[in-house]
Amino acid sequence: MATPVERFPNDAIFTNLVKLRDTVPGVVIYDEYGIEAAYRDLFEDIVNLRQVLRETLPPDCMDSRGLLRPEAKPVASMTVSIYYFIVSFLTIASLGGASVPLSSTATLEETAYSLSKANVCCILFDPWTVNQSAPIKNHIQKSPGQRLHTIQMHPAERKSTSTKIEIDESLTFPESDTCWIMFSSGTTGQPKGIAIPRRNFFFEIQVDPTDLFLTYRPVHWIGSAITPLINVLVGKKTSGLKRGAGPAHIWEALKEGIITRTSLTPVRLKAMQEYYYSTICQFSSEDQDRYVAGASKLQSVMSSGSVLNPATAKFWKNLTNMPIVTAYGITELGGGVFRTSPRSPFVDGSIGEPMPNMMVKLSDGDKGQLFVKAPGMFTHYIGDEEATKAAFDEEGFFRTGDILRREGNQYIFLGRASSDWIRFSAFTVSVLEVEERLLKLPYVSEAYVLPVMDYEVRNLIAAVIRVKADYTEVNLCKIRDDLSSTTESYKLPRLLRILREKEVAPLTASEKGRKNEMREKYFKVSGYRPNDYFVPGVEFWGNETGSYFINPTERVSSS
Repeated sequence: MATPVERFPNDAIFTNLVKLRDTVPGVVIYDEYGIEAAYRDLFEDIVNLRQVLRETLPPDCMDSRGLLRPEAKPVASMTVSIYYFIVSFLTIASLGGASVPLSSTATLEETAYSLSKANVCCILFDPWTVNQSAPIKNHIQKSPGQRLHTIQMHPAERKSTSTKIEIDESLTFPESDTCWIMFSSGTTGQPKGIAIPRRNFFFEIQVDPTDLFLTYRPVHWIGSAITPLINVLVGKKTSGLKRGAGPAHIWEALKEGIITRTSLTPVRLKAMQEYYYSTICQFSSEDQDRYVAGASKLQSVMSSGSVLNPATAKFWKNLTNMPIVTAYGITELGGGVFRTSPRSPFVDGSIGEPMPNMMVKLSDGDKGQLFVKAPGMFTHYIGDEEATKAAFDEEGFFRTGDILRREGNQYIFLGRASSDWIRFSAFTVSVLEVEERLLKLPYVSEAYVLPVMDYEVRNLIAAVIRVKADYTEVNLCKIRDDLSSTTESYKLPRLLRILREKEVAPLTASEKGRKNEMREKYFKVSGYRPNDYFVPGVEFWGNETGSYFINPTERVSSS
């Protein structure tokens, strides 16, 4: 019986993978969901899923060559397993399609919006998300004329004689074809579908048998999805933790001493610091040494998403000499844009130098709004020509909306360009909306909302208000409670300054608040909020326990 032959596209994604399959032995993906896969296993599962798609989807979805037709190219996936995410992405790409990663924690309405916007007619589920298949399908098919095919991914049967893999020299796709559709957070309006082209995934092989990258974050965000994809395309290994891995889980993984690279947000780095003090420090000195020795094996730790607190950076340097790389990335650019070098001295606010192939410019020379251009950058927003046109300048550079300053070869992140929006963690909050909600409270007569820079969440939402004379028992806790029924929690103020009777807020001639002046006058900060922040008269909503501070001597619990 002849050995079956499977042919793959003639582009850098698959020519590299075929070379790696033939030259790199052993496991390259370790998945905590019970999967260890070599390149040959990966190809068997891709071949199997291709066949399932061809047999399951209606005939009008596939052309005569077994490739996805233009109207069926977007195929969604909902996975918590890093391995099945990679299998789904490569399978869809091999059929000329565009992978659309979905959040496994999104509401039915949010999922339906993404599916509709990207014109998806099929979702792939892994064994740990397939329980969401029926609710999603039922929700979608409530709308007249809507169809949705759902497929559960399974591992292929491992055979002694594997399928023969070949590159079809005649099968090519334009480099500009959409290969990946990532959705923005949507906090400034409806989420945008960001179309990333195939050429963003063209890399040179860089096999390193000693390298092992640890990932723990959900794959519907580009910051957590791009590195595992790059690894498998260049010959490096990835280890994926289960969904919801916390500080203790990550510490246990690092303790083994085999992880060489990982990506940890500033918030996660601080949480791991706190776990070290609260838990690991209670262990025997021998056990403590094992944790520290394991973490010390890291050769690179990527930190992105917000600005790293200098105190957190100092802790890790003193404990493990951890080589933290501060990175700045944008979904529209297909991943990272700036990064520092692993052993460079820590500079507060620095995001390092532009990465290879990144063309950058600032609107005002050495300072201003950042504009970026790169070969693998997004081509358009799905179904939104107006937003696409507005996103680029006349030279084809993407308008990021972020303000940077250049100091030599280094770039310093200063914040957002628009004063009408505040970046809080992964969310973008409308200043005008929060001011409007505050003014609707019966006891507020004036309200000014502004950002206070924060190492962990980028910016805290701060409010300056005037309370009407006949109200006395007003504080931050009451305001947050009163707003909670109409306002999402991430939009609620975390810093509050109530104007005294004869205080006059600084205003412009058009009676707009002078926000920079208010920040320094009332909150006593001009840069980042310090760790030991206490200002008399300023109420501060602290951590998740709900405690907040009114002045250096008073501590109040919201409960």
